Amino acid sequence: MVTPEQQEYFVKFLKEKNIEYSTLVEDLETIAAMLNEYFLSVCSKLNVFNRILRQHLQEFPSIRICDMM
Repeated sequence: MVTPEQQEYFVKFLKEKNIEYSTLVEDLETIAAMLNEYFLSVCSKLNVFNRILRQHLQEFPSIRICDMM
């Protein structure tokens, strides 16, 4: 929760730096979209790695994960 003092400081900071609130919101939305895209990519790669690891462990059931590290 933002206090009135924090909100006042934030508004003053934006004015001092000549930053428009709407521009800031747009920039943050763009960053959020980029991060979402990045994390989806990472998740996809982890799923592929997990699938390969499971296949490997099925082919060689005697190997334990700690033996591979």
